[in-house]
Amino acid sequence: MFRKKRGQEGGGSAAVLVVVITILIVVYIMFIPPEDRQRILEGDSSSSSNSVSTDSEDYIQTNLLSEIPGKLTYLQQKEVEHDLASVYLYTKTEGTVLKEKNSIYVKRAVFSDEKDNFSFTLKDIENSANLLLNFEIISSAGMLNIKINGNEIFNKELSEGQISPIKISKDFLKNQNLIEFSASSVGAAFWKTHEFSLENVQITGDLTDVSARSSKLRFIVDEFEKDNLNRIKLRYFPDCTPGDVGVLRVNLNDCKVFAGVPDCNQLSIHEILPYCIAQGENILEISADKGSYLLDQVQVKSDLKESRDFIYDFYLNSTQYSELQRNNAYVNLTMRFADDIEEKEARIIINGHETVLDTTDVGYSDKIKIFVDQGTNIVKILPRNDFYVGEFNIDYYEKD
Repeated sequence: MFRKKRGQEGGGSAAVLVVVITILIVVYIMFIPPEDRQRILEGDSSSSSNSVSTDSEDYIQTNLLSEIPGKLTYLQQKEVEHDLASVYLYTKTEGTVLKEKNSIYVKRAVFSDEKDNFSFTLKDIENSANLLLNFEIISSAGMLNIKINGNEIFNKELSEGQISPIKISKDFLKNQNLIEFSASSVGAAFWKTHEFSLENVQITGDLTDVSARSSKLRFIVDEFEKDNLNRIKLRYFPDCTPGDVGVLRVNLNDCKVFAGVPDCNQLSIHEILPYCIAQGENILEISADKGSYLLDQVQVKSDLKESRDFIYDFYLNSTQYSELQRNNAYVNLTMRFADDIEEKEARIIINGHETVLDTTDVGYSDKIKIFVDQGTNIVKILPRNDFYVGEFNIDYYEKD
């Protein structure tokens, strides 16, 4: 009986294994994307190294494109909105008794002169109005003289009873005020005595509270927003009564944004000059001359610049393209970055075909033969994060 040798059995098993591996490779190549299949069959590959070729043969290099793109910025958003709190502005005027004294007594004779006085404080002269001196005359003889801060405001004979309020000029007022009462001289009538007894002495006035007619709102602008700022607008809805309100003033970081009477109960939109915006804290100050405003839906909205398009073109003549088709040449894309630490991510689109850049290396290289055409070729870089490109080259390599 014929028996197979052990060597023959081993040889048959190896042949079967080779056939199985070959079938698997063919099936894999059939199902991978066409561009990758062509890369494998033609020997093209991508690499993040700085080397342009690993072939042992010599090549003649021709530069097709050389650019310095600089900083590539990825804009994740087209606008930034800062929603601010509502603002209620108002002024309130009230009649107020600034100072009162129960009684005043003054007397003047030939050898005596008795005077009386009292003081009062006025914190905000500008927003004080209609200051009046009121008193009741209990007894009188002669002429009564009244001064405020050394300025005479009254010098008349009086009869008993209530007198008309004495108006105090605003020009005479200070923050600290002194009112002095005295009787007139008796002159040659040395036997006479001039004297006055006054009660319920009061200083009254209309004081306007302006503490609530201005408001400050703060918002933060980061470096990304400041660097990519294109236009910025302020929006708010003024709830007010036409005719009852005064001028509304809006300033941003000491830049004038608006001064006027807005249309009540209609959305107001004001353009802000970009140089008025600061990186970091920004202060929006709003004030009103009179009346009451409720500013609702207050928002500062930044429109950012469009992403810069990094689009370049290069040209392949008919001879160069023919050499590519005969596998006697290839085209290589290289990039040089600022560091080998930060991540660099981008989509690189060549004539509508896309390859992906994703590296932390200082350089990048990619053979792009399968993407190029005869004539003009268009390449576009679409960054997916921020990074710097110091060199961007496309070179044609032909066998020597």
